[in-house]
Amino acid sequence: MNVFAKVNETIFEQIARLEGVDRGDPDAMELEISRAKSIRELAGAAIDNNRLVLEVAKAGTACGEAVRIPKGMLDA
Repeated sequence: MNVFAKVNETIFEQIARLEGVDRGDPDAMELEISRAKSIRELAGAAIDNNRLVLEVAKAGTACGEAVRIPKGMLDA
């Protein structure tokens, strides 16, 4: 599974957890909100990192360099 597919899967799992939390339990709700914020932060970092890898690859190919994309970024 590539990085983007894993990020999407994790985000949708978190959405399901948020939808299923007992709204009458403030502690459970706070825990899931905190978890969602952490997932958002980590997903953003993964996306930013992969964006940087892509920009480096573009710059390399523009200069005629052979570029290797890290395993897991593009495979399904």
